[in-house]
Order: sequence, then C-alpha cells, then structure tokens
Amino acid sequence: MSLFEHGFVVLNNVVSANECDRLAARIDSIGRSAAGSRCLLDRPSGP
Repeated sequence: MSLFEHGFVVLNNVVSANECDRLAARIDSIGRSAAGSRCLLDRPSGP
C-alpha cells in the first residue's frame, strides 16, 4: 500500500501489544473535556 497512492500507510509492529494497552489505559484515564485528540497535545507525558 502506497502513501502517495492512498494518502495513508499501515505500518505493522510499530508498538507492541503491551504498549498499545498502556496507551489505551492512559488515554481512557484523561478526562474528556473536548472532542477529538488534539486536547491530548496539551497533556504532559508521564509514566
């Protein structure tokens, strides 16, 4: 699949399943005060 042909590309094995679970849990723990994911950019990273 080509980025230039389709406008996106799927990359396999970028993060592990464990990392996906940790990211999902972290995102779920953040309050939803705004729609979309742009509000996540204002959040500091943490453990």
